[in-house]
Amino acid sequence: MPSQPNENGLLPKFAAVGVLIVLVLLVLNLKRSHTPGPIVPTPAVERTGLPDRIPIAQVGAVSFPIVEKAIVEATDDEKNQWVGAAVCGECHKENYEGAIHTSHFKTTFAITNTPPGHFDGKGSFMRSGNPRLHYEMSEEGGRYFQTAVESGKPIHKASFDVAIGSGKLGQTYATWVKDALFELPVTYFTPIDSWVNSPGYPPKSAHFERPLNNGCLDCHATGFVPASDHEMNNRYKSRHIIMGVTCERCHGKGRKHVDFHRANPGVTEAKHIVDPRKITVAERNALCSQCHGGATGKMGPNQKPGVHSNNQLQRLKKSACFSKSEGVSCTDCHNPHSFERGNKKLFAQRCQECHQVDDCGDLVPAKRAYFAENCHTCHMEPQPMQDIKMFTTQGVVLPEILDHYIRVIPEKSIKTAKK
Repeated sequence: MPSQPNENGLLPKFAAVGVLIVLVLLVLNLKRSHTPGPIVPTPAVERTGLPDRIPIAQVGAVSFPIVEKAIVEATDDEKNQWVGAAVCGECHKENYEGAIHTSHFKTTFAITNTPPGHFDGKGSFMRSGNPRLHYEMSEEGGRYFQTAVESGKPIHKASFDVAIGSGKLGQTYATWVKDALFELPVTYFTPIDSWVNSPGYPPKSAHFERPLNNGCLDCHATGFVPASDHEMNNRYKSRHIIMGVTCERCHGKGRKHVDFHRANPGVTEAKHIVDPRKITVAERNALCSQCHGGATGKMGPNQKPGVHSNNQLQRLKKSACFSKSEGVSCTDCHNPHSFERGNKKLFAQRCQECHQVDDCGDLVPAKRAYFAENCHTCHMEPQPMQDIKMFTTQGVVLPEILDHYIRVIPEKSIKTAKK
């Protein structure tokens, strides 16, 4: 009689086959996890906090905005609130011709010439913290672009349309998408003559959807016609922006002032305009504090105390020369109508309108000439900005700025005296 299959004998065979299948699947999955797969577009998503809930497209590690709304045109009345700095220069020639060279004037501008940085060769390439993602800067027909490339494939390309920053520390860029303005993910960093991630941008993904909103332009432009008063609005009617921090940002809109004095040339007293010479120290500082006063209220969870990019007045108020005087205004030391950066002797002379070199005591005799021209060396130490972080492949970069907390720094003074 034929023998019957032994069911118990088949079980080990099935188990062995099952284990073999599992091992094959594990090997295939392991291989797949180490092999870059194709980048598949995902459907557009909407992120909260963006103006009018702008749809965002995402391809791999790259995200970018989709602006479908038509451009909104500004009316003539909206555009004509400002006259422009050149009109101010018709009567205030000396102030105008000095101011156009300052960092304030250059804090934003439309790109018409070659930006700093490299647009060909090795220097035009920027690696990210993601081994599959890099950026390429290029020039095409007189226009400049940055392109996010993932796994060798160009994913998104955007033009350099607006520069933000005078270039002293660096320059960030924005691109127009219809009438919406977006910050670009790559910044030029002057101290190392290289491209880096824009401040606050994550190192492993490319984001072209950060809105350049009303709050940004409040301190980086003179005037603009927003499509909405929403704080996150980044749409500007007819793309109408008075670039740079120019005359009317501090003195007020000039239309009524200009129209009045053109109609009344015999009137010598300035009408319909802010004249800082005729307001109090506190009021003058209030003007500057709109952009240099630092954040107000409770600090956020990610904010750190110390020197920030915009808290010069807060730091100054910690100084004895501020608290023990009748009040120091920003313009006591800074002339906004003149380019003075790097003029150490000039700033030292302004210090010595209230202080004397002999106040430095025993350190003076051998260093009198040096101290007389370099007050800031001992009393205003450069510090890393705690609110500006740029991620690079070498680590986090914190640009330095001169600390406006004026004080005696003993170790700094002794070190300087020993030089």
